[in-house]
Amino acid sequence: MTGWLLDTRFYDIMARPIGVEFPDAVYHVTARGNERQPIVREDPDRERFLETLEQMVQRFGVAIHAYCLMLNTTTLCSRRRGRT
Repeated sequence: MTGWLLDTRFYDIMARPIGVEFPDAVYHVTARGNERQPIVREDPDRERFLETLEQMVQRFGVAIHAYCLMLNTTTLCSRRRGRT
């Protein structure tokens, strides 16, 4: 199954162009709900977020150094190991 991040149809509607990657660089990633609306509402939403994060770690070799999941925003400190 191809994820939407890998689907090039979405590249022209993303908020920013894909950035430059550096080997072993640490990235600050943040996302916020539209018009500051909640991105998680209940515990199952939070659990799904953590499951998706775990899948990202396994699939892309990403290390998550820290994360914060709040009602309407999330922030990650991550690293894509050995990628250029």
